[in-house]
Amino acid sequence: MILMVLPARAPENGGNWVHARRLQKGLRQWGWEVVIKTLENVEERELATADLLHLFNAYRTGTPLMPVVRKKYREKRVIISLTGTDINEYLHHPSTRADTVQAMDWADRLVCITPAAQRRLAHQFPMWREKVTVIPPAVDLPVGSGHLKRAELGWSDEELIFFLPAGLRSVKNPLLAVEPLGRLFAETKNIRFCIAGPPMNGKILETLHLLARKNAWLTYLGTIPQSQIGNYYLLSDVVLNTSRSEGLSHALLEGMFFGKPVLASRVPGNQDLVRHGVDGFLFSDAEEMYAYAKRLYEDPQLRMEMGQEGKRRVSAEYVPSVEWRRYHELYSALLSVYI
Repeated sequence: MILMVLPARAPENGGNWVHARRLQKGLRQWGWEVVIKTLENVEERELATADLLHLFNAYRTGTPLMPVVRKKYREKRVIISLTGTDINEYLHHPSTRADTVQAMDWADRLVCITPAAQRRLAHQFPMWREKVTVIPPAVDLPVGSGHLKRAELGWSDEELIFFLPAGLRSVKNPLLAVEPLGRLFAETKNIRFCIAGPPMNGKILETLHLLARKNAWLTYLGTIPQSQIGNYYLLSDVVLNTSRSEGLSHALLEGMFFGKPVLASRVPGNQDLVRHGVDGFLFSDAEEMYAYAKRLYEDPQLRMEMGQEGKRRVSAEYVPSVEWRRYHELYSALLSVYI
């Protein structure tokens, strides 16, 4: 049995759950039994009986769990899937670096989701070079029924919809877009900014509700079930990412899969995915975000061309069957020595 452990209280529609459930679904074809638990719900018997532990996030999951595994289940094989915050933040901040390094050092394999992340890790920690592999994520979600109409949500067919699928937490920085898109609305009176994601930070939620009450063009949709999210991509015109740190954004991948141009913060992870000026734009600050949002608003032909480029790329390079096979091979290689 493969026990996948996600960070404590990870939202069920967040990227970790989406990733783990996608792997659980795809690995069934090889007979793998996959159990998914958040850290606070892991039971002792599951740790004892699992053939392999697959942890998501080195610091938030590996730091509290790896000492237990080392003490009680030293022979247990462990894989850690590294996140953008692991690579870009936890490995650098003085308060988290030592614990993150220790958890990663104890793991048997480390999985990066971009070649650039692997290179950065190999440069910092050359002794881990042989145990680091790259497995890009895939997109595997319902394409949407197309039955949901804008009018049902109170949206106009003439509005340009900027859609930000992101949990309300500091690293996702969802309020960054309010000022530049507010300027664009003041000029055009014809855009809408929609945020969808679990309310993980009470202060951000409170501020967002206050802003939405004052600005009719700003909408918070709450948490949208994964089975329905495709409909919202279909209704949108531009997909946003405002994160301070990213590994590889599932939301951007999904937006590109649905043929939407993307507008994303210029951070590692986003830079690895978005080809600036080809399938979207990368911005460094609010002023650049405003300029690129305005350009996308004014040029429907550019929106269409960028959307098509992104869709072609994601359909060719981020394929579920490839991701599933790579994890099957990784699990098989790691366990064949010990089972």
